Amino acid sequence: MRKVLTIAGSDSSGGAGIQADIKTFEALKTYGLSVLTALTAQNTRRVDSILNLPPEFIEAQFNSVLSDIKINAAKTGMLANHDTIKAVVKALLKYQVTNLVIDPVMVSKSGHLLLETKAVETMVDELFPLAVVVTPNIDEAQALAGIKIYDQSTLEQAALLIYRRCAKNVLITGTEVDDDDHITDLFYDGVEYRQYRSVKLKKQGIHGSGCTFSAAIAAYLALDKELPEAIGRAKKYITQVINYSFAVGNGYPVGNHFFQLFRDEELRQTIKEVSDGVYRLKQARMGRLIPEVQSNLVMAFHSAQGLEEVVGIPGRIIKVGDEIEVLRAPCLGGSQHMGKVVLTVMRSFPHWRAAMAIKYNETIIKIADNLNFTIASFDRNKEPLVIQDKEGFSLEWGTREALKSIDSPPDLIYDTGSNGKEPVCRILGENVASVVDKVLKILDLYSE
Repeated sequence: MRKVLTIAGSDSSGGAGIQADIKTFEALKTYGLSVLTALTAQNTRRVDSILNLPPEFIEAQFNSVLSDIKINAAKTGMLANHDTIKAVVKALLKYQVTNLVIDPVMVSKSGHLLLETKAVETMVDELFPLAVVVTPNIDEAQALAGIKIYDQSTLEQAALLIYRRCAKNVLITGTEVDDDDHITDLFYDGVEYRQYRSVKLKKQGIHGSGCTFSAAIAAYLALDKELPEAIGRAKKYITQVINYSFAVGNGYPVGNHFFQLFRDEELRQTIKEVSDGVYRLKQARMGRLIPEVQSNLVMAFHSAQGLEEVVGIPGRIIKVGDEIEVLRAPCLGGSQHMGKVVLTVMRSFPHWRAAMAIKYNETIIKIADNLNFTIASFDRNKEPLVIQDKEGFSLEWGTREALKSIDSPPDLIYDTGSNGKEPVCRILGENVASVVDKVLKILDLYSE
């Protein structure tokens, strides 16, 4: 097993520091070791007290660990003062530590100063040159570069200035400049800029996100990934850690480092819900509601961000007279079209996670209206050419257009078709059971 060392402070609340690092290492199937630099008395709201460990004890930890165990990567976190940094630099040089990721922890999430001002120069001049990458957040980047970051140009300028100070790869994390819908991390290697982007989550400000991201980069470097790939994989990991975050106190939520365990259970439950929904639809003999293009029944994970987190029916639900059949069992990514509809709706109504396509006609719309469904529609004939030219973007555009006309979650979104496109209704709800209930209510009142 690959081994990764964290050199950082302890967080008594468990959300950041070495606790977050060790959980990240273990989640990514590496073995975590630690050298403590400080003890903190803190919770999810504030840092109450800090006890910096003596440099001699920091060196003793290095000697004990590295004289016995060969590590494959390392990362630094909280290094509060000049003496601590000097002790760490001495040990890193002594043991020729490689694959070093430096998270220049300067201020806590709650605003507490974690690095003495006079120690910044020591960090930049002596520690940064030992790193493979330095990962400041936007506040730390502004302090290190000495400029205010307010757009893409100043972001790139900050990365360049930091690079010039240490001649090392720079990754500025957690920025939202010029784009309120995405979180962008900017990488600069002295030659070119590269962006790592993710959709902005409603859950964003978690305790320990910087620690976790840098620890994940170190873990992937230990697993022999090249730096650009290590960053990309770490970006996906921290996004899901945030996505599955939860509250343990009254302050910032903490990341869920073992989200995969929760994800596996959610997959099992979602597949069961879709399967149960299909069974109910079969029993109801609802084939007469299936459109000519056939149908699908989908449900997304909580906080789903992509089609890989939406369960659907591969090959669609097909009509056989008044009966319906499915050729394959539900699975992730089973329906791109309906999956995009659900994901688009979830951006406005996060709890509205399921959908099914049925045929369109005026009778069905009238029935839905009599059932007091919230109904919205879009006109395919108004679809911009730039959208038409992009494969798979039509339904996403149409759903966004339909949502503009309503303030509450939609029960039904329809379009009346266009040249070569069959008109279709999409029934939506918070889960599969609610969607099937709505479909069966329409079926009970529908006669061709």
